Amino acid sequence: MVKKLLSLISGGIDSSVSSYMMANQAYHIDYIFFSTSEKKNDFKIVSQCIKAINKITGQKNTKLLLINYRHVLEEIDKRCPKNLQCVLCKRMMYRIAEKIGRKKYVALLTGESLGQVASQTFENLVVEDDAVGMIIIRPLIGFDKAEIIKVARKIGTLKYSDKHRPCDFVPKKPRTKSNINEIAEAEKKLEIKRLIRDAIKSKEVIKF
Repeated sequence: MVKKLLSLISGGIDSSVSSYMMANQAYHIDYIFFSTSEKKNDFKIVSQCIKAINKITGQKNTKLLLINYRHVLEEIDKRCPKNLQCVLCKRMMYRIAEKIGRKKYVALLTGESLGQVASQTFENLVVEDDAVGMIIIRPLIGFDKAEIIKVARKIGTLKYSDKHRPCDFVPKKPRTKSNINEIAEAEKKLEIKRLIRDAIKSKEVIKF
């Protein structure tokens, strides 16, 4: 039986490359996209990246789970410290992906590489992993940006990912070294179960 991974794809360069790498290792990849904008452009970019990955790897029957995520970020932005928003956001994404995928997938898959942005420092990755029990596979963890871009160009996703725009909610000075105690304190201000439930209710399934 082919093992299945659920990839957290953003439309950016990294998550498409990590998905290609694991698909190329004979894993079946399905995708989950956390939409934070009312505009359709981000979804279009994600769709183009998935099609390019499928074309080069030969994957078929691929599913994209589309989640309306903006309300989660708005709650985090309103109730929690600004400098912890990126870590809190990742923890919520992982929880939602785990809730949806635990029975169907052997692991979650991300495009994170060590230290590339604030949420990807060693300290913050440890705190983010603490939110879930599923394995999180990070095939790009030791890659630098130039190496990732080289692969993206090779597989045909770079031309789409270059159009991807950054998140509207990234704070000016995100914490690069959070700890579980302060994150737990911040999360007391969130109705986590309700936010997860509402996000899952918004799920749409698109097949490729």
